[in-house]
Amino acid sequence: RSDNDSGVRKFLKKMDSFFIKTLVSSFNFGIVLSDGLANKYLPNKPTMVIPGIVNNAFVNKYKNRGTPNIENDFFIITYCGSLNSDYGVDKLIDAVLLLESNVRLYCYGKGDQVNRLLLLQKTDVRFNYGGFLSEGELIDAMKESDLLVNVRPANTNVSKMSFPSKLLEYACTGKPILTTRLLSIPNRIKNYFYYIDGDSVESIAKSIIRIQGLTPKERELKGMALREKVLINYTDKGLLSSLNKILPQ
Repeated sequence: RSDNDSGVRKFLKKMDSFFIKTLVSSFNFGIVLSDGLANKYLPNKPTMVIPGIVNNAFVNKYKNRGTPNIENDFFIITYCGSLNSDYGVDKLIDAVLLLESNVRLYCYGKGDQVNRLLLLQKTDVRFNYGGFLSEGELIDAMKESDLLVNVRPANTNVSKMSFPSKLLEYACTGKPILTTRLLSIPNRIKNYFYYIDGDSVESIAKSIIRIQGLTPKERELKGMALREKVLINYTDKGLLSSLNKILPQ
């Protein structure tokens, strides 16, 4: 790609942003994915932040799938989604390499880190690549987990403007969740996650060790509290109720 191409792309992005801002300036109220979008496109306008809508079918399937019968002597960490370095998966792998042998990382999805995971699992019991699963299989994998993780870098424009859909899906399970400090996490649920303090490999490893040191009951209470908040606020019924309170009748 030439420098000229890069210049054209920047110009088109500026024009695109200009037209969007011009269009939304006439709006009286906005529904946005994040506070970042509200601040950029709807400053001084009333807005409602909706990071996503709970998949009720997923919630019901998870509830009806039953509970696993296997009790493990190791701590299971699960990552589902894009297995790319852009999403921090390379750092997650490096972090697990710093942990004790009683940890197991299970990764599901596709991306540029798949080959590395396949190589590691041949010689290191801590690593397991489970492929691209159906919804039912993914639910079973989540049910067997002790911790669900999201390691998407928090300082990118995408992370500031959008909320990862997988965090809502994670939250519906009632499992504890460890995530980077994304600016797009809504205020009403931000206190119910465990956070990675920093963006280094060591920070991820230390955060996992900290959570592993908690009792299963402590982790369960945190995860279930998040689930309750998400099901109240981000189901279709919950969102409709919130909108009815805000919008003029």
